[in-house]
Amino acid sequence: MQSALQTAPLTVRSSRSLHRHALPPVLLGLLAPMLLLLLIDPRALVGASLIAHAYMIAIFVLASAAYLFSLFEAGEVTGAEVDHAHAIVTIERTGLFARSIQKIPFADISTVRMDTRYDNDGYPTSVPVLVLTSHELLPLPTGTTESDIANMRAMLRPSPAQPGQAPLDNAYPGDPQ
Repeated sequence: MQSALQTAPLTVRSSRSLHRHALPPVLLGLLAPMLLLLLIDPRALVGASLIAHAYMIAIFVLASAAYLFSLFEAGEVTGAEVDHAHAIVTIERTGLFARSIQKIPFADISTVRMDTRYDNDGYPTSVPVLVLTSHELLPLPTGTTESDIANMRAMLRPSPAQPGQAPLDNAYPGDPQ
C-alpha cells in the first residue's frame, strides 16, 4: 500500500480559485490587432479615428497596470501537488490577475504541519504549512486536512532509492512520527 501511495501524485486544491487571472491576456489580445497594424503599416494609424486611438491606449494602460499589479501581489495558495516520482512539491498561487507556480524539491522541505495563527480578535486558526529547511513557512491550500498532511509526510519520507535526502525533521510540537 505504501508503494502505491508514493507512486501517484497527491493533489490538494482550494475551492477559492476564481479564474480572474485571465484578464491580462484577454486585454493584450484585444490590443494585438492594433499592434499588428502598427508593425505592418504605421501610416495606417494616421487615418484611424481618435476614438480608436483612445480605445487602444486605454486597453494598453489597463493591461500594463494589471501586469504590474500581478508582479507584486502573489495571491493565495489554491493548489499543492506532491509528486513522489519527481521528488517535487508544486505550489500554485492564484491572485486577482495572475496565476503562478512554485516548484520545491523534497530536499528543501523540512516538514509539513498544522500551524496555529491568530486573527485580529485573538481567535486561533489552524493553518496547514510546508516548513522549508530555511525555516520559511509556505501555506498550503485552504481545506487541507490532517489526513492530507499525513499522506504528504509519508510521500516526503526518503525511500531507499533516494539515499542523499535528509529525513523529515519532526521537531515541532504536534508533529506525529
